[in-house]
Amino acid sequence: MISLLLCLALSGQEVEWIEIRFHRVHLRNGNFIDGALISQTEREVVLKMKVGNIAIRGDSVDFVESMKIRSIRENPPVLAKPAALAPSVRAKGGGTRLLELPEGAAAITAQVLPLLDRYRETAPENRYAVMSQIISIEGGIAPLLTCLLETADEEVRSILVEALTILKDRKSLPLLVKLLAAEDPGLRAQATALIGGLGPSGSSDSIRALLKDPSPTVRAAAATALQLMDDENALGDVISLCADEDRVTRGRAINSTLELARRHERMEEASRGLTRLIDRMEGTAKADVVMALGKTGVPESVPPLLSLLNDPDPAVRAQAVQGLGHASGRDSSEGLLNQLSREREIPVRLELLWAVQRRKLMEAVGTVIPWTSDPEPEIQKAASKILTSLTGQSFGTDYGRWASWWAKAKPRD
Repeated sequence: MISLLLCLALSGQEVEWIEIRFHRVHLRNGNFIDGALISQTEREVVLKMKVGNIAIRGDSVDFVESMKIRSIRENPPVLAKPAALAPSVRAKGGGTRLLELPEGAAAITAQVLPLLDRYRETAPENRYAVMSQIISIEGGIAPLLTCLLETADEEVRSILVEALTILKDRKSLPLLVKLLAAEDPGLRAQATALIGGLGPSGSSDSIRALLKDPSPTVRAAAATALQLMDDENALGDVISLCADEDRVTRGRAINSTLELARRHERMEEASRGLTRLIDRMEGTAKADVVMALGKTGVPESVPPLLSLLNDPDPAVRAQAVQGLGHASGRDSSEGLLNQLSREREIPVRLELLWAVQRRKLMEAVGTVIPWTSDPEPEIQKAASKILTSLTGQSFGTDYGRWASWWAKAKPRD
């Protein structure tokens, strides 16, 4: 999306100072989507993109960030060839290097360095051909690229990471494990992600230790890596990370918890672990863990979710309602019906309507009908939609017609 906007802005002939503003939607899985924000509610975020509008479920969104790019019509600076690519350069900070270039690396290095420079200088749409040349070099290219990671600047390092991600060569694994001890947290995180991308290996213990790394970027990378490595034994440690103070790290840990628990049929264990975390949490972090608890979908998650309907935080109550909407059984149904009659916060009421529709709770019809005359238009429309879904009737937001119909149609004791 950004490259598209840049191309549009650069199409003019004059060099001008301009600004491009857009919104970046950060997802709980660590990815992000860029576009023009049309609307944002608890239920969904809608972005306008080149291909049209896209709706993103609210429970998959971490946060929305307003972005700005300035003076993009300036001529790009000429980048000097980074000395960090030279094999003789010592590690950042002047410390002892963790890795040494493999024997016989000079010939391969002579091929790689010019290609790395060419890649940087090539337009994004033409870089695939250069990358293909890099990864096609024979004679142990993956170990060499891994060694270069340690001394490369951030721009070159991103190229190396991209190449190693494509190669997925397990010969680089021992070297990547050594990089987990790097002083630079960015390098530790990249090495962690690359190890995870190689799949199951004997390196799980090294990655698991990084769940307590001082850097949130590293902790987040470790949570995702353990899920990619399918390390069932890490489940308890990853559950604990779901209470992390960093939102991205917390989101990664939640995703990995649910995926590991699903694969290994340990959702009950995940539910118990998440419930224990909730008791000592508050605010957004608590709401996130309640969301995760609801997604476990196991019967033993219902009692704590019912209890959370009394939480003073509307965000927590909304997530509890959503979880109960995915549950089954009479207890969860009665909890939702009782909350319908007492809830006053709009986001929670909207979640209640969604849950009623999903659970097909006909007992809610009498309570929802008055919501068609609610002061809030959003509540009116949602109530009308849910009533039509449940009853097959279509009276819009006309409370009088709904009430008249229900007086005749409601079940008699």
